[in-house]
Amino acid sequence: MQLFTLERKKFRQLFTQHIHESGPESGPKLKLGQLALYLAGDEYPFLDTASYVNQLDELASQVHEIADDSANQRCLIDAVSQVLFEQQGFCGVDVDRSDPEYHYLNRVLDTHTGIPITLSLVYLEVARRVGIQCSGIGLPGHFVVHLDELDLFLDPFRSGQLLSIADCRCLVRETVGSHLPWRDEFLTPCSDQDILFRLLNNLKTLYMQIEDYSRAAEVLQSMVLINPSAHYLKRYLAWCYYNIHDHPTALRHLETYLQECWPCSNQSESKYQIESLWKAIGGLS
Repeated sequence: MQLFTLERKKFRQLFTQHIHESGPESGPKLKLGQLALYLAGDEYPFLDTASYVNQLDELASQVHEIADDSANQRCLIDAVSQVLFEQQGFCGVDVDRSDPEYHYLNRVLDTHTGIPITLSLVYLEVARRVGIQCSGIGLPGHFVVHLDELDLFLDPFRSGQLLSIADCRCLVRETVGSHLPWRDEFLTPCSDQDILFRLLNNLKTLYMQIEDYSRAAEVLQSMVLINPSAHYLKRYLAWCYYNIHDHPTALRHLETYLQECWPCSNQSESKYQIESLWKAIGGLS
């Protein structure tokens, strides 16, 4: 158990170190795939991250071989789709999204199955290795890849289906319903930090739904590291620590949250909820 804990701590330290070294405008210095594997190390503490980086390198080598080392973007895009979706069989299926397995890059590489964001992560990592200009697009309820040269979108969850803007609108409507009006901002490219944050947010939601508040708190700490200005995360942290009976830590996070966010004109949480949490924690501390 002690070794298990030490290995998990090692991956957290590596993640923290790389985020601090990269800074908010890291550009190419931020190794998205490597960081996603460090996150996976929290669930799989004896993970051999180098072997999975090698897998991504090998997939890129297969693309170069099929493309005959062409630099033509369309040729490379076709070659990536051939390798990932035809030869390797990467695909999205109706998996149980409450299972953390499908949220971790190593398991997607093991099973060739994942949710939209993790399959898009695999695509981005391979595509960027061979020189394709592309970025992640975090649609409401889904995640796709924008191909700069073609000005089209690609859906790794649907085996590399190419999408127009109109197709993306339909996809959002199918995924979240017609109650959410379309906004062009939905197509804003995600930074690598944005992708990691969304990946972590999925895990945070999952762990809170199954009431694993210890794991949720760990995920939230990583989210704060990526986006320190997301002050609302402190409220989630307070709630998690309250539920694992660490009342002093819960109070500290709640106090920080209140100092940073209250009063605030766009605050979504009601004053009643804040005061109730204060009362509950204060009465038990």
